[in-house]
Amino acid sequence: MKNLLKLSIMLAALLVFTGTNTVIAQEAVVSSNIEAGVSSNISASALPGNINFDPPSLFAQTLPLQTYMNNNTNAVFVGGNGAVLSENSNFGVTGHSSPNFLAYNPSTQNSDGSIPALPAIIYFPNPVNNVSMLAGAGSTTGTVILAALDASFTVVAVDVKAITPAMQLLSVAWNPGIQAVVVVGNFTSANKWMVLDNLRFQ
Repeated sequence: MKNLLKLSIMLAALLVFTGTNTVIAQEAVVSSNIEAGVSSNISASALPGNINFDPPSLFAQTLPLQTYMNNNTNAVFVGGNGAVLSENSNFGVTGHSSPNFLAYNPSTQNSDGSIPALPAIIYFPNPVNNVSMLAGAGSTTGTVILAALDASFTVVAVDVKAITPAMQLLSVAWNPGIQAVVVVGNFTSANKWMVLDNLRFQ
């Protein structure tokens, strides 16, 4: 948790540097439930329901993505509260991998009450050498920034792209090892929606 606290402090500095609205920074406080990998608002009692494994179209119908794991490493989503939504959720993007993506919209809430708003923080317990993803939005303007952080949470690589409906590739590399990445939106529009997809790291 000491390292995660340092990460949250670094993120605040990064937001000041990029000129991003400081209100968004308040949404990126690193929560203490990261180790559990689930929302602290989930009830401990079982409730009836069914699962069809199809992502919904509304934030209110789902929970934020917390952890992604593969055979070699895992990625922990410690900030941003982005949710996996169906491509029918009206974000107006092209170039993503059908039928879903990771979405953010600070004007709404996930089913646990969390706010899906950038910046997004992805932490790698086992450092990786490169990270890439697609980013875009149909009615949002500005730039999206992908920043790579080393083990001391110093920014070591940055990629910046214009926000467009056609999703843009963001990519950072740092051979000594990337401990975390931060996705920041430097918005010039009233809308601050964003979609991410095809996260790759190795």
